[in-house]
Amino acid sequence: MAAVPIFAVSDLTVTHVDVWNGDGSDRPALLLGTKEGSVIKTSFNSSRADFKYELQGERDKAVRAMQRVDDTLFVVTASGIHSLPLRSCRVYQRDFKACVSAHVDAPRGRLECGWCREGCGSKDECVHNWQREHCSPIIYSIHPAMALVDEDLQVHIDGACFGTSTDDVAVTFGTRKCENTRVKMDQITCHLLAASDVDTVDVEVTVHPTSLDGVSIKSEEAVQRFEYVKPTVSGVDLSWRSAGMDVVITGQHLSLGSNLTVLLAGVPCAVQRRNDTAIVCVSQASPGSWSAVHNGSVRIQMNVRSFPFEQLRFQYAEPVVLG
Repeated sequence: MAAVPIFAVSDLTVTHVDVWNGDGSDRPALLLGTKEGSVIKTSFNSSRADFKYELQGERDKAVRAMQRVDDTLFVVTASGIHSLPLRSCRVYQRDFKACVSAHVDAPRGRLECGWCREGCGSKDECVHNWQREHCSPIIYSIHPAMALVDEDLQVHIDGACFGTSTDDVAVTFGTRKCENTRVKMDQITCHLLAASDVDTVDVEVTVHPTSLDGVSIKSEEAVQRFEYVKPTVSGVDLSWRSAGMDVVITGQHLSLGSNLTVLLAGVPCAVQRRNDTAIVCVSQASPGSWSAVHNGSVRIQMNVRSFPFEQLRFQYAEPVVLG
């Protein structure tokens, strides 16, 4: 007989499972960690999730391990360990209806959950305007969190209470309007036009009042910061290399942009890997027409923009054959 799934998870890949008996119900709860960075609580043979908690602020959010200690779930991802208190309002961060209808049995008594600028929380957890009547928009994270100058890009804004109608939502990055907006209750995707210079701006999501599935969405702005940056190079290790060797370029904002090209003294260096603070490339074999020594500046090209670093010199030397 074919196995029957105990819980159907669409568009998600489950990587870890834990069983929790501490939620006060007659049936054990399942805690599911996913490749997409979600922690889901459900029950055996249930058709719905009690909550879906999204890990925030990371590019690689895949759940690599989970360990529960009493009523706290520790979730391991590529960037660190996240602590998720299971007996708290916090787990209903994206779902207003679940938040205000939840009754959480906490060590100090049953918690009444409500909505505030920090998301779902108890009165003690919320700093700003705790209430249970309407859902106000919140920005949890923006990906990417920064952009190169002169770069158009698609931006994903994760949060809550955005509604579902493009006509009811306006997104601005400073004075720039984010175009071609697609809206879901917990995510906005839009196209951002390039800036001409380095800047830090406010991202504002303005949602007009509406009602969706019985949830009243208040007319309010959610605000977060966004940066336009240029790459910087602080060093080349080493500045004297023969051809075919690994060259490490260090700096900041080196993972941004696409179509990356590195030129060392005007000669392409084949990029092998990069992160925000380093680029590793392989120096090219020198053509026979070179003189014994060839040197010049370091230049990085991202997308269509070239960033020269004249103060950093790279020098090739022809191999010396002895005997």
